[in-house]
Amino acid sequence: MRVHLIRTATARTTASLLLVGLALVSCSDGEAGDASPVSTTTTTTDAGGATSSTSKQASGNALESIDPCEVLNSVASQFNLTRIEEGDSDSCAADYSKTVTVQFDIHADRRLADYRPEPTSELSDTSVGGRKAKLVKKALTSSSCAVAVEVSATSRFDVFASANASLDEACDAATKVAAAVEPKLPK
Repeated sequence: MRVHLIRTATARTTASLLLVGLALVSCSDGEAGDASPVSTTTTTTDAGGATSSTSKQASGNALESIDPCEVLNSVASQFNLTRIEEGDSDSCAADYSKTVTVQFDIHADRRLADYRPEPTSELSDTSVGGRKAKLVKKALTSSSCAVAVEVSATSRFDVFASANASLDEACDAATKVAAAVEPKLPK
């Protein structure tokens, strides 16, 4: 039992570090705009019944007012998502299974073309719910996958999945979660 707990803790730590790395890798220079901040507060309940409130600043872009954890919570029952946790105001992570974690990131000021894969990543064009998208195999490691989906000409969302060993498992999770959250976002 102790070895399993250590292995699980190590896998979660590794997955968390990979998710942080993905967030850093996908960063790019934002575009200037006329922003007028609006504050919104959202209350969410995770699969375990815990309630949390999140405040967000919006600048007129409909995607900025979306709470990523609220969106993940809305599809949690489809995938038995557990341990849904806010990473920051634009990011939320969850356990997809015992061996796969997923992260949903909102990029209100980054285009689909702004996605920057790793040199070893395998990038291909695809679509999710009729939207332009990129499937990124080996997003950070040999067993991680991402789906980046265009929301508007200047915004996108990403679903990143990391599996303990299987690239196919990670890509399956990222693709399914991306398809489930896509209809919940503005057109």
